[in-house]
Amino acid sequence: MIDSKLLTLLSILALGLTNSSALLARDVANEQYMVTVAQKNYDEAQANVDNLSKVIQKQEKVVAQEQLILKQQQDKYEVAKTKLEKAKAQLEKQQKALDEAWNKDKH
Repeated sequence: MIDSKLLTLLSILALGLTNSSALLARDVANEQYMVTVAQKNYDEAQANVDNLSKVIQKQEKVVAQEQLILKQQQDKYEVAKTKLEKAKAQLEKQQKALDEAWNKDKH
């Protein structure tokens, strides 16, 4: 009877160890899967950051070029504005001279 009880107890322990091993194997497999998923998410996020960094660098170059063009156009505008003011002063001077000539003829 002792042998029977001992045999039963050993069978139960062996079965428990087998089930524990199976559970541990499932836990390890699950953890490996979760690491794989986390690695994939990390790789995708890293690729997104790298791509956006490249886009930003390109856009910064475009903005720098556009700022240079803007500065050149602003400089041309200032030159044109000065020329306009001089032309306006010359027109007013010539208009005044014409008015004076007309006034002399009337008197």
